[in-house]
Amino acid sequence: MAAFAAAGPLGVAPTPYSFNSVTAGQTARQTFTVSYTPPTPVSGGAHPATSLAFVADHTAYAIDNDHCTGAAKPSCSFDVTFTPPREGTFTATVMVNVTDDTGTEPALHASVTLTGSAPGGPVATPTPVPTPQGSLVLDPAAAPAGGSVKLTGTGFPTSQSFPVNLDGTVVSQAPTDSTGAIAIVLTIPALTPPGGHVVCVSEPAGNLCANLTVQPAPSPSPSPSPSALPSPSPSPSPSDAALPASSGGTGSLTLLGTLTRPPFVFFPILLLLALVGAVAYLVWSRRPGLEIGEVTVQHSAPMPLDYETPPASPTSSAPKPAPPAPIHYESAEPHPPRPAAREQPPVPPSGADVPPELPEASD
Repeated sequence: MAAFAAAGPLGVAPTPYSFNSVTAGQTARQTFTVSYTPPTPVSGGAHPATSLAFVADHTAYAIDNDHCTGAAKPSCSFDVTFTPPREGTFTATVMVNVTDDTGTEPALHASVTLTGSAPGGPVATPTPVPTPQGSLVLDPAAAPAGGSVKLTGTGFPTSQSFPVNLDGTVVSQAPTDSTGAIAIVLTIPALTPPGGHVVCVSEPAGNLCANLTVQPAPSPSPSPSPSALPSPSPSPSPSDAALPASSGGTGSLTLLGTLTRPPFVFFPILLLLALVGAVAYLVWSRRPGLEIGEVTVQHSAPMPLDYETPPASPTSSAPKPAPPAPIHYESAEPHPPRPAAREQPPVPPSGADVPPELPEASD
């Protein structure tokens, strides 16, 4: 069992205490104060309670005015009465216990040693209660359930093994070396609830303890969605390096950017015009033709003039040739008979055609 002085999570004072010499049958009284510091933070659902009890023979002693039994309080008091039934020396030990019926908080214990005597016998010398010496350190002092911490300590008996308990439950063993030091890796049980806990190493002189904070289990973080890697930009060719940057400001020319700059921009325009012209010609060449009915074509030449042959003059040369006969063009298609041409009246000869009057010959 743990034995604490007035300091620590649980303490009682004064301790030890001697009633000195009391006449047999008479009663002496002493008030004791209990101090309790709950772990921080206090675990939810914990119900720590305090109880008082004697250890071994306590014939001459009794507990009175008990203000501690029940729910644990930061401070409470109780009285112990000493009534020796006869001459002699009497000793007793009162245990102060703080326990949790849910098992959430650790069990703590403190004790006070009582001595007293009655006249007629030797005065008893109080037996000192051994106090553990040394230190205990947890590194780190906070870890999640299932994690590990390093437990180191000094001041223990050499070359021995001592139980390590968490909230009163043995969870490991701590061997000491030739100097009385311990150094182990302590694994926190996976079902340990989050909050404050106490880790103690039990030795014959008592317990050496250290506070441990169990952290809540970390919530699983969502896995990051894969981000698309940027595609590498093509390096410009030597021919492109000599060209000025495109108007888009990208610093490199593409095929589309090249075709949209003079003089290359005219090539697509001409190609488009040629394509439009070819489509238009194709549509025009396939248009339906006009229907033509029967047609009669008649060609006629003007009637030749009929000239009267003037009398031959002595000076006239060869006679004029006769005019050619008129040419008539007829169509291959039958056609109605053509009306007879009307005879044109003779055209009086012009002066140039009238021969000069000759003198009449005399007899």
